[in-house]
Amino acid sequence: MPAGTDASHNSKHSAVNTAQTRLAKLPPGTDASPALLQQISTVTPVKIPKGLPEWMNDALECFNGLDTKNRYARWPRLLELWIDFEKAAGFTGNKARLTCNHRPEEIKHWISRGRRYDRLPIVKSLGHYATAWKKWWATMQPQCRQPEGAAQWPLLLVAPENPSEWNIIRINGSNGLFIIIVSLAIWLQAADAELDVLKDLTEAIEDAHWVLGALTPSRAGSKRAAPSEPERSNKKTRSSKRTAAAAAGK
Repeated sequence: MPAGTDASHNSKHSAVNTAQTRLAKLPPGTDASPALLQQISTVTPVKIPKGLPEWMNDALECFNGLDTKNRYARWPRLLELWIDFEKAAGFTGNKARLTCNHRPEEIKHWISRGRRYDRLPIVKSLGHYATAWKKWWATMQPQCRQPEGAAQWPLLLVAPENPSEWNIIRINGSNGLFIIIVSLAIWLQAADAELDVLKDLTEAIEDAHWVLGALTPSRAGSKRAAPSEPERSNKKTRSSKRTAAAAAGK
């Protein structure tokens, strides 16, 4: 890849994300400017890599083009993270499943009717779907992400100190986090030009994107923090003692 390509790519997506946020915050009834819509229209679909399991490939082919108006800049990036998440697990599934508590009925409908990617269920009420989805998603999050007080949304962008707290949602395969992707695809297909709907779905996609980033080793970053000064001193002392002991034993 030519030098500077990554920087240009990241800069473009940063601009798109900013434009999308501005669009979501417009007051109801306010039309977006042509310039703002042009920025959002630069969203590029995810490139489907070769060698994926058939069920993933079929899903991506259908979901990749759902955002026909290019309003959700994070959608293709979320799909990319999901691919990385499944790849890190070796594209192997397991028997674990996501909780059904507060799960929107449309998800059950989709699962019980053959899991057709090209026939996503119709959402009767986007408001009810958004409320149910947020409750469902929140039940799968570590306690540290739960807001204080009466507010239940948005969730805090705080990762747990104990990685095992992610286990309730760190589930790969066709019954794991993939169902979250499907649920957002159903929502995305049903969403229209209502700005409040745009805001809810944008926040949901953003939060799912953050979680998948935290769960995917190649994205979360594995660099260990530099040791504190006392720790460095202790290491130096232990090293000196070992050296002295070795010298004394000669």
